[in-house]
Amino acid sequence: MELAEEDVGRLEALGYNPADFVRVDGNGIARLCNLDGACFFLVEAERRCRVYPQRPAGCRIYPVNVDELGEIVLDEDCPCAGTITPAEKKRKGTELKRLIDKIDQEAARRLQQDGSRRGASRSSPER
Repeated sequence: MELAEEDVGRLEALGYNPADFVRVDGNGIARLCNLDGACFFLVEAERRCRVYPQRPAGCRIYPVNVDELGEIVLDEDCPCAGTITPAEKKRKGTELKRLIDKIDQEAARRLQQDGSRRGASRSSPER
């Protein structure tokens, strides 16, 4: 699950350390960690999310997703997919596209900052 900086901040405010639940991939995208194939925040024994009221935006939007062609689709593997109305699918699809744009902008900024830091360290005089 991709995370926006806002998601990370909200979860951090609950007392979670981002180093425990976030990994940034090679494209600069922050992603929610999985432990043993399950979400970091899943309470396996109870099959529930321990941060449900504060869950990431992508989790709130799910099972609405975007396919390879950019079309709004439902994840038919999700047991709740049949409960999503066409209006809800459209609304959540719009939210998802905005969220993806935000995450992409944050990733680009992260990569740019990382590149700037590397460039600065290469140009620093040796001591």
